[in-house]
Amino acid sequence: MKERITEIELVIPALKELKKAGAGGLTMSKLRPIVDKIVNPENEDLDILQDRTDNKASQKIRNLTSHKTLIKGDYANYNEETKVYTITEKGIKYLKQV
Repeated sequence: MKERITEIELVIPALKELKKAGAGGLTMSKLRPIVDKIVNPENEDLDILQDRTDNKASQKIRNLTSHKTLIKGDYANYNEETKVYTITEKGIKYLKQV
């Protein structure tokens, strides 16, 4: 049985997609389904959240925003006005290391 996905495990797929997006970046609403498809959640991560229409895996992907995970690591910038994430040079270097 596949173990549950952690928020930290979502950083690399998210950064890869932001790198592909280039200078135009991505909003979380565009990034979420792409990362969800990449990590292919199973088992408990597919459970629908109470009083919601999405699953636990989607919540963890959204947590990248609410916990500012990509921003705190200086792996991405976030534009409040456009709601777009773009990868930073540090994020690109991090991807090369892993």
